[in-house]
Amino acid sequence: MAELASVGRPPLLSSTAAPRAKPAPRPQDLTRARALVIEPNATARSIMCAQLRDMGMADVRSSSRATDARLVLEREQFDVVLCSRDFDDPDTTGQDLVDELRREQLLPHSTVFIMVATQATYAQVTEAGEASLDGVLLRPYTAAALSERIVEARRRKLELVDLMNALAAGQNERAIDLCLARYHRGDSYANYAARVATELMLRGGEMLALQELCENVRDKSNAPWARLALVRAQLQRGDVGGARKACELLVNEEPTYADALDTLGRIHLEVGDVGRALAAYRGAVELTPGCLLRAQACGTLAFYARESRLATVMLDRCVSLGIRSRLFDALTLLILTVLRFDERNSRGLSSAQEQMRRYAERFAQSLRLATFDRAAAVLAHLSRNELDAAQAGARELALAVEADDASLETGIVALVIWSRLPPRDVSAGELEQLVRSIGNRFCVSKSMTELLVAAGESNAQIRTTIKTCQQDIGDFLETAMNHALEGRPRDAVVALLERGKLTRNAKQLETAMAVARRHAAHIEDADALIADAAATMARACQPVTLVAGIRRTGRSAGGLVLRT
Repeated sequence: MAELASVGRPPLLSSTAAPRAKPAPRPQDLTRARALVIEPNATARSIMCAQLRDMGMADVRSSSRATDARLVLEREQFDVVLCSRDFDDPDTTGQDLVDELRREQLLPHSTVFIMVATQATYAQVTEAGEASLDGVLLRPYTAAALSERIVEARRRKLELVDLMNALAAGQNERAIDLCLARYHRGDSYANYAARVATELMLRGGEMLALQELCENVRDKSNAPWARLALVRAQLQRGDVGGARKACELLVNEEPTYADALDTLGRIHLEVGDVGRALAAYRGAVELTPGCLLRAQACGTLAFYARESRLATVMLDRCVSLGIRSRLFDALTLLILTVLRFDERNSRGLSSAQEQMRRYAERFAQSLRLATFDRAAAVLAHLSRNELDAAQAGARELALAVEADDASLETGIVALVIWSRLPPRDVSAGELEQLVRSIGNRFCVSKSMTELLVAAGESNAQIRTTIKTCQQDIGDFLETAMNHALEGRPRDAVVALLERGKLTRNAKQLETAMAVARRHAAHIEDADALIADAAATMARACQPVTLVAGIRRTGRSAGGLVLRT
């Protein structure tokens, strides 16, 4: 317990009983509350709206489809949401809706979200309670039961108001203390408070305190989230191998825990194992078929793994789930266009390209979407045998790769398109120059290299050149590090910096800075060299974008969204 004291926090199991919390204040009346009813059955929807109005709510809206409700909830805030668990579409559930909205911080903590179900298993009730804190109401239910549930939920919201205020103010240390105090006392929401504390400890790097808390929770209740938090802590420390083993064990013991599969998929992707990453995401999608983000990730990975049929099914589902949602990634539309081209489905290709064009028009200032639109147009030209127009568009994509603001995704799109140009119409030298430029810039890890190889899988020259670039980069880094080991650290930094500025390779630039910092005492101009490398990275090394559905959010896999 001494370790916890070292970070300025009392031991987890204090011998001194914490003071009991004051009774929660009475919830406000419902006359000013806004409500949304999400129910596919017209009769049931009318009854539910009437029940809410009878409680005093004057502002009650309704929706018959989860996809429409998602759009409404993305734009507006409601005090109460009453949502059916089941919809006419078997791939959509109310649970998926609330999970996704809260994961993407589109539903505030203050909103009472109650699921209405015909029946519910223990696991479903537990899942709903963990996601929304408000539970499941089983049909048939009385108006009195609904009113009691809403009032009680609003009371619970008020009980956690100090914690939420601390989070909103950025007072993370105070929030952790409030969480631990609630957990010590065994108050209501004790486990939820513990989970919030683990998220804040991960952000603050308080690994000893995190391990102590999670092990205590795990020993008391064997809560899967506590075990997953320990996995995430291993990842944060850089222990990818240990995290993978622990996560695989968790998945084997908790095969229905979608967040664990989500995390495992990202771990596999981190080490460049696209096949295993796809298997993990496929499992997560089977558990949560209405989750747009996981379906996008699964479909994109299936495309990279050349499982075209699965990719088409997943990405078509994404379009139907919510093309107008803020959670939708336009990369989905581009990949569908590529898949239609590969199938030689001219009608499907034309439709997908038109969807891509309209989507890009909605966000006319987006250079990313303009690149996607240009790529889709190249495929359309190819399908109509308009080779001059196709080559012109492909060369524009090649020029985009040379821009400072180009990302890994820009390089992948270029490779996907160039690999589909007719070989007789592509100069071997021109292709080699493009692929080397992409490889030398973006082969910074095994995962990125494997995605680049997958993007150009249909062209042997692309595959070979990318692998050669990866080897050349590794050899150069080894040579530079040998200079440092031989007592010539400045030579190593200068070589890495010069090559990094030429290729705009983030790994070479990062290594230059790391060597300069480590040997700063022996490099007179270390600060200037570090500043030069940092300036190049800021100008020309964009944040990594890998997979639709993953790149949309900075949320840590398996993490709890801290809502305010």
